[in-house]
Amino acid sequence: SIEQLPGNQVLIESIPETANAESLVTVPIVLRGQLIGALRLRLPTRVWDQELETIAASIAGHIAQAAENARLLETAERLAGREQIIRRITTQIRAASDIRKILETTTSELALSLGISRAIMRLTIEDQSTAMMIQQPEDNGNGVTTTFTGNPGRTTQPG
Repeated sequence: SIEQLPGNQVLIESIPETANAESLVTVPIVLRGQLIGALRLRLPTRVWDQELETIAASIAGHIAQAAENARLLETAERLAGREQIIRRITTQIRAASDIRKILETTTSELALSLGISRAIMRLTIEDQSTAMMIQQPEDNGNGVTTTFTGNPGRTTQPG
């Protein structure tokens, strides 16, 4: 197992019972001082030398860097997707003309973006006797619908 590599160094093991004296060579794949994998080679013992070890270690280094690049790209793509969703929702909210439409749009867009069947949003405006609640009920196949309770027509802000 790769955890048994001594100090992240190349491990050479003779393979008994082979006609041509073969060895199993394990080259650690290390990224930022952490062992993340190993490159295993089975080859004739007489072939293994310092030059081949240098080549194998270099290849292992390239594998580590490629794995790190793939991880960073995946993270960047995930963040870009999240930012795109936020930008789309924000644009929709800013286009709304009143509080009712803002809450309806926010609830609908969040439900769609998050892939959920139910979203509830409640907004209590100071100095108003009623609160407005928008509920995204379970989708019945007809698309997103929003239910209002409270006083959605009242949009006066506290003065």
